[in-house]
This record gives sequence, structure tokens and C-alpha cells, in this order.
Amino acid sequence: MRPTLLLPALLLCGCVYGPEMAVLPESIAYRCAEGREMLVRRAPDVSVATVKVDGRDVTLQRTASAAQEKYVGGAWALYLEPEGAMLESQGSVARAYCRPTTPIPVAPRSHY
Repeated sequence: MRPTLLLPALLLCGCVYGPEMAVLPESIAYRCAEGREMLVRRAPDVSVATVKVDGRDVTLQRTASAAQEKYVGGAWALYLEPEGAMLESQGSVARAYCRPTTPIPVAPRSHY
């Protein structure tokens, strides 16, 4: 195939790959400011997350957000992004500057 025909042929295949995208695992351990730790477990369908705060489990429901993932329940709100997380309680920050203790996996992003 001639090189000048390669690009149109790829575009016709219906898929284009872009930059890599983080894939948040079901369980993520974080180390937050002041050395505090936070464990987040997400349901396989990512509709629910459970966060361990001061030894107790708090279960939250996923909601729409500009963050990659946001979970809420009662007085709690959890924001998850590939580079970190933040937990709020009653509108105040309960855990800040939380970074994953292990690298978050990435996968190629494809568009159809």
C-alpha cells in the first residue's frame, strides 16, 4: 500500500488511538497529608465506593462530576482522579493531597 493511502485507510477503519488514559483499580490505597492513610474500594460497576476513614467504612454512591469520579453519601464526598483523591466531611476537607501508594495503571485511549 502506498504511504499516501495509509492515513485515509486508517481513518476508514473507524478507530483512532489517542493518549493513554488512567484506569482506576477496584481497590486503591492512598497516603494523604500528614501521613494519614485512606483505602478506597470501588464496586466493579463503579456505582459505589467504600472508603475506610479512621477505622470505619463509609459507603458512597457515584454521582455526576467534573472529577473523573465523585461519590457522595450523607455528609461525605469523595473525589477520585488518576493523580490523587480528596475526601470531604460536612463541606470541610477530611483527607487532602492523597496520592496512590502504588502506580495507577494506564491503557491506550481509543475513539470510534
